[in-house]
Amino acid sequence: GATAAATALLDAGAAVDAADALDRTPLHDAAACADGAPLVCLLLGAGAAADARDADELTPLVRAALSSHHRAVDVLRVAEARAVAERTRDARHYRRGKRLLESVVRENGALRAECDAARAAADGGGAAAERRLAESRAETTAAVARAELAERRWAAAAPWLASQPTDALADAEAHLSAALSRVRRARIDALRRDSLCVRCATRPRDVLLLPCRHAALCSVCFDEESGGGKENAARPTRGKVRRSGGSEPAAALACCVCKAEATQVIRLQAV
Repeated sequence: GATAAATALLDAGAAVDAADALDRTPLHDAAACADGAPLVCLLLGAGAAADARDADELTPLVRAALSSHHRAVDVLRVAEARAVAERTRDARHYRRGKRLLESVVRENGALRAECDAARAAADGGGAAAERRLAESRAETTAAVARAELAERRWAAAAPWLASQPTDALADAEAHLSAALSRVRRARIDALRRDSLCVRCATRPRDVLLLPCRHAALCSVCFDEESGGGKENAARPTRGKVRRSGGSEPAAALACCVCKAEATQVIRLQAV
């Protein structure tokens, strides 16, 4: 009876877990029926949920136990344990898959950020390269202009030079060489004078005055100017400027370049 009717309904496409107003499925009703073990096996074989719960939160296994249907209880115990295990396994797989998906999303986000940064760097590098290329082109254009100007000057001077006697050209060359030598010596002397003490003009500058930061004196001349002599020369390289002696209070030493009052001195040491 009931088993044949259930088979016909399932063959007709009826839902095996269709629930009524109390959320009871056909498996709940089969578990509560006397001698319903064959029907329970049929429904389980058709895919009925062994752990489905009704409005009272009762599973088919609990319904069978309350009805004291031991054969149905034995069948449903195994089926419900299997269903719970599968649900747990599915939940575990779901959590694992969710974590994997989140990690893939994070990696994709990081990769996208790296790609954006690389693209921005490439765009910036391209702009810098274009600027360098433009500067190089400008320098090349200026060099070509200077070369053309020199060529025009030479072309204008060539006829006059060709008309001059050889002795005159040799004398002009000697005068130019001597003038160049004097200019070089003057530049060297100027550089040397710039590094010598402005007072004695013989010793290198090795005293830096603060706060003006001018270095114009050597240690010997500074000691003489500040009134320290050899005693001050033995002082530490950085400290207060010694004031000159006398019966009246003496003013602080003034810089010989800017005339500003010097409050500290640093003795420089050549490396």
